[in-house]
Amino acid sequence: MTNKNPNLDGMALYEAMREKLRALYRRDQDEIHDRVLAFHDGLKVRYPDFRDYQLFHLVSGSTLRDSHPKMDFPSPDSVEEFVNAEWAKAFGHESR
Repeated sequence: MTNKNPNLDGMALYEAMREKLRALYRRDQDEIHDRVLAFHDGLKVRYPDFRDYQLFHLVSGSTLRDSHPKMDFPSPDSVEEFVNAEWAKAFGHESR
């Protein structure tokens, strides 16, 4: 697991990333969708077991189940890192 915030367990991390992604879609749906789709497609190519990762299902829009044994991909393919980077680009200036 690449959880950069040790205070968040798996489900809390998933929920935090989901909320950030929702905010990004509300801000500019078309632009973020294109970037999420490209990121998602790259994960599918690089990881034959992509369905085993909980955070993959966040960017794919599919249903999260308890049976996903892994949380996130290693860096630089981490969904958490991707979402946080997109968040910083979109909202970083607003949090100061």
